[in-house]
Amino acid sequence: MRAPNGLTIAMMAFYALALIIKACWVETSWWAVILGPLGLFVAGCVAAAICVGMHKVASDAATRAQLRASGWLKARRLRTALRQDLALLREFNDDR
Repeated sequence: MRAPNGLTIAMMAFYALALIIKACWVETSWWAVILGPLGLFVAGCVAAAICVGMHKVASDAATRAQLRASGWLKARRLRTALRQDLALLREFNDDR
């Protein structure tokens, strides 16, 4: 599933904010006018953070799967192991 981009989230948040402000103006209490949009803003921030986190996790998993399929990770592990072996050999030769 593709996560919505930031523009889509912002448009949905502004539309919902406009609806809440319009509904709050019908109310006569001042706290509804202030707390309604504030609550929506907090809820929008939480929703955006969740969407961004889900997108990041999915993106990282897809990238790892592509690298694994291409053999790049295996080659990287092999290079790391070879570097460690070379370092051990140099250390051994320096001790002699």
